[in-house]
Amino acid sequence: MALKNNFKIIIIFLLVIIFASLSLSPVLSGGGGGGCTDDCSPSGKRVCCNNQNYKRCGDYDSDSCSEWSSCRSCGSDGWRNVGSSYNCCDGNQKCDCQDQEYIDYYCSGGSCESKVANTRTVKSNCTDCSSQGTNCGYGTCQEDEKPSWSCSGGSCNYNCNYKVSCVPDECDSDPDCDDGNPCTIDTCNNPSAGDSTCSYSNKSAGTDCGDCKECDGSGNCNFLCQGNESSCGCVNDSCIDCSEHYGTNCGYNTCQGNEKPSWSCSGSSCNYNCNYDVSCLEEPGVETDAASNVQEDQATLNGNLTSLGGASSCNVWFEWGTDTSYGNETDHTAKSSTGSFPSETISGLSPGMTYHFRAIAENSQGISYGNDEAFSTILGGDATGFGWIGANCTNPAETSCGNSTNPVGWVSFSSEEISCSGSSYEVSVDYDTGEISGAAFIGVGEDSNSGDCNTSENTVGWLYFDSSDTPPFGTSYSYNYPAQIVNSEVRGWAPIISKDENGNQIIVTWVRFKGTNYSTEINDDGTIGTSGGTDHYAWAGASNDGGLGWIDLSPEFSPVVFPPTNRSPEASFLNLPYGNGTYCGVGSGNGQVYFEWEYSDPDGDPQSKFDFEVLEGGTTPVATSTVTDPGSNTQSRFITIGSDKLDYGTYYDWRVKVYDDQGADSGWVYGSDYGQDFTTSDHAWPSPYFTHTPENIAIEETVTFVDQSECYDSTNNEYDCSQGATIDYKWDFSYDSDDGFEVKDTTKGDATTSYSDTGEYTVKLRVYDNTLGSNAYCETQGDTPINATLPLPEWEEVGGQD
Repeated sequence: MALKNNFKIIIIFLLVIIFASLSLSPVLSGGGGGGCTDDCSPSGKRVCCNNQNYKRCGDYDSDSCSEWSSCRSCGSDGWRNVGSSYNCCDGNQKCDCQDQEYIDYYCSGGSCESKVANTRTVKSNCTDCSSQGTNCGYGTCQEDEKPSWSCSGGSCNYNCNYKVSCVPDECDSDPDCDDGNPCTIDTCNNPSAGDSTCSYSNKSAGTDCGDCKECDGSGNCNFLCQGNESSCGCVNDSCIDCSEHYGTNCGYNTCQGNEKPSWSCSGSSCNYNCNYDVSCLEEPGVETDAASNVQEDQATLNGNLTSLGGASSCNVWFEWGTDTSYGNETDHTAKSSTGSFPSETISGLSPGMTYHFRAIAENSQGISYGNDEAFSTILGGDATGFGWIGANCTNPAETSCGNSTNPVGWVSFSSEEISCSGSSYEVSVDYDTGEISGAAFIGVGEDSNSGDCNTSENTVGWLYFDSSDTPPFGTSYSYNYPAQIVNSEVRGWAPIISKDENGNQIIVTWVRFKGTNYSTEINDDGTIGTSGGTDHYAWAGASNDGGLGWIDLSPEFSPVVFPPTNRSPEASFLNLPYGNGTYCGVGSGNGQVYFEWEYSDPDGDPQSKFDFEVLEGGTTPVATSTVTDPGSNTQSRFITIGSDKLDYGTYYDWRVKVYDDQGADSGWVYGSDYGQDFTTSDHAWPSPYFTHTPENIAIEETVTFVDQSECYDSTNNEYDCSQGATIDYKWDFSYDSDDGFEVKDTTKGDATTSYSDTGEYTVKLRVYDNTLGSNAYCETQGDTPINATLPLPEWEEVGGQD
């Protein structure tokens, strides 16, 4: 383009170069070996992150190692309603009142706890009682007199003050007619108008006007006494209280002889009423005592009748079962005196099971329940069957070892199975303690049904598990302790005892139950070892050293059988990690309660299934589930509030029952046992949300955040949060995780801001509902982040000169 002297084009070009730094971080993978290291142990362990959060040890990523979870909140502190609202007074105002507790959730020792930190009473909808408009009516010289109003007991009450000052009438000038009451029309000497003694003559208060009456100074002749005294029994102008003066009895018509009547004054007379239909009985008193004689399959239940309640006798009995719903009861027995009472022994119980029971007493007035008690039956019992002793070989796996073709004799574990005259013996086991007690008889020969246990010709001795002698083998032997059950194995030593020629007890040899190539292993069904294996043997020493060889506890003929070993699993550490629920981010109008617990089994058996129930009011199941093959020992469930099974403002308990793969269960375990019952929030929490416009913004340009938040009233009806009188907003237009949430604006509804620097901004909004507590809010970051850039360059064409 040619330039002329009288025309010049100046082009102003603003070139803006924006340098954005991109920070790249290397991604590290495993060190090539494919292994990993646990960051924590054991799995399921919990520790506190701080005073409000905790974390759990477990496998939370793609490897097989344990690491800490992210920190989880124990719950949101805040005010919670206690009970229902009620009417109360605030001075002269009638109000709706609600008692509240401030719940402080905190972490202690790896467990979430809560406490009541403060209390208050919130008053609302107050109405001034004095604004009431009720009239007293045409009862005085002023027509429709207004009453005086006051508030008491949560109600507005009024009083009509008829004795207010009025304009005196014309008779007040006559001292003989003026009764001193300006609100009555004085008619002098008018007998038909009433009692001339008081009403129409100037008599002062206290003047006797007959019939136990006196003048009140206002023209009225009143009874001397009021209430139950009135004029009843008025003697010499003195009042008598009917309820105290008269002593007539009703007669022997109730549980109390010569019952006193109820007296009252009516029509100037004392009258009495004999309430023969009112029972003087009370419900009986009863307590539950600890169970006794607890065995593997039976127990005796005990109670104490503390009061007959005035009756001549009561019926007593027990409820019992595997949880506090019981389901069984004993026979009802009449008892005419207080004191302890046992049930007949209940039987048919399962070994190693926990049972609950309570005592009950009933008379004609009602039923009383004792406290809940629990006991666990012994997991164990008596062994049965025979073993062979005397196979003297090096290895128990050899064919001849323990075979009946090469025995010294036989070993009987119960006297009920052989003819052993004069002797009663048994071997008992307790799997809970691992204890083995009693003695097994060792006889000579191949016929276990012959001979006398008390004769030396037929007796080798006794395998004695109650010996106080210590195995004399020192630390060179493993399991150097008296025989006991450990992890379903018999370990340790027991002596074989007999008597010498002088009748003194001697130890023949010691029996060892576990070595490097043999063991005595108890199967779940109580049988010993496996066919063809070396896991059903014990070593009684070499014959050349005074020993008796091997003991085979599982020969083909009538092998030894212990009681079944399976013990019940346990559900424990029931917990609500988020308190009474989370109410943010789970869908509009909804909340969610998260439940967790841990499974364990003393035998190491895996979990096969669990039952889970949430109980409205602590009793009625409203959310139930059964899960099979749940896998992990740490279990959890979540139930939605609002659109699911749970309601707002409702009390709930919950319970779980876990099962092992042998079919044994834990019985119901309740959240309330761990202080983890709960009441849901009064109503749904806010559901904040916003968008922003324009979508792309430049620095110093105004951006508008369009509020679309939803809130909920006490009946969970949805409304616009910005219109709520009890709703507050807090905006952070440049949220940074290092600094945390910082309040930049408190505008309710749409908000605006601008940015002076380029960059990416995250905007967060918190919406608070103060009816749910001072810290009841939900948070969102809407459709952010926002990118603020420099404005585009502007072109301007300027005319020039030649």
